Amino acid sequence: LADQGRVHHLPRGYLPGDLKGSRIAFVGTDDRSVNADVAQEGRESRVLVNAVDDTENCDFIMPSIVRQGDLTVAISTAGVSPAAARKIREEFEEQLTEEYARSGGRGPARATRTTSHHRYRDVELGA
Repeated sequence: LADQGRVHHLPRGYLPGDLKGSRIAFVGTDDRSVNADVAQEGRESRVLVNAVDDTENCDFIMPSIVRQGDLTVAISTAGVSPAAARKIREEFEEQLTEEYARSGGRGPARATRTTSHHRYRDVELGA
C-alpha cells in the first residue's frame, strides 16, 4: 500500500506532529507510552487512532472478518484478545464453505462457538 501511495508509512520512531494532515492512524508498537503519545496527539488533532493490541489507546477496534459469497461474519473480542478472534475466524473459515454461502445459510454447515475461556458444543447453523 505504501508503494502505491495509498498509505503514508514512516519507517522510524514516532515524533510529535507525525499525525498532521491525517484522518486515521495505526500505531503498531509494543511500547504503551508511545501508543499513549500517539493517541493523545490523535485526540488533540481529531485523528482516529488504532493502537494495535492496546485498547486503552484506541478510538476504534478492527474485527476479524470472514467472507464467503454474500455472507460476512465479523468477530471481535473488543480488543481483549486479538489471538482469540483470529482463532475463531479460522474456525469459521473452515465451516463457512462456498456451498453454505450459496445456500443463503440454509445448508448443513456446523460451527463451534469459542471464547477466550470456554468452548461450547457444536451448534447447527441455519436451522
